[in-house]
Amino acid sequence: MKTLLHKRRETLIRKWIERTVASYPEKTRAFLLGQGDRFANPIGNTIKDAIGPIFDGLLSDAPRED
Repeated sequence: MKTLLHKRRETLIRKWIERTVASYPEKTRAFLLGQGDRFANPIGNTIKDAIGPIFDGLLSDAPRED
């Protein structure tokens, strides 16, 4: 299972980001995904920056604190 998840990492991360952003109001979604300036869009950038490491941590059985 882990091998399959690793193979599909980029697709799964992209979908996870999309679904996370989908929980925000419609007008906010485009901003979160479209604004690349991390100072103008700290939430969107945090979502994009954090989901990959979270995914990797789950697959590597990292300690919960990580």
